[in-house]
Amino acid sequence: MQGGIVAGLADSAGVKWAALLSDEGFLTEVVGAPAASLEAAGSVAPSFKEAAAGLLANWQEGSLERTTILTEEGVVIIQVVSDGTSLICQLEQGANLGHIRKIVDESCELLRPLLD
Repeated sequence: MQGGIVAGLADSAGVKWAALLSDEGFLTEVVGAPAASLEAAGSVAPSFKEAAAGLLANWQEGSLERTTILTEEGVVIIQVVSDGTSLICQLEQGANLGHIRKIVDESCELLRPLLD
């Protein structure tokens, strides 16, 4: 079931790949990702989340829901699904960020009951 939700996101127009990400850096339910992307995402994404959460805490802006990273290769979205698990995806250059964020939101809503 979780894999089907992640696959639906990965199959969306403008999405290169998608996966579930643990806070320890483990990727599961991976769809469409080349090995190089997996290694990089698993090693650095938890640090990005931790840094963003720290900034929010210092600014007293609440808890982290989503981190968007702009790279030369496209945008990476990391969105918290539940404690310890996030949904991560990389977008193609020029992808409709607003539309894909909506799909990520919907995917997280579908995943939450499965991970709690």
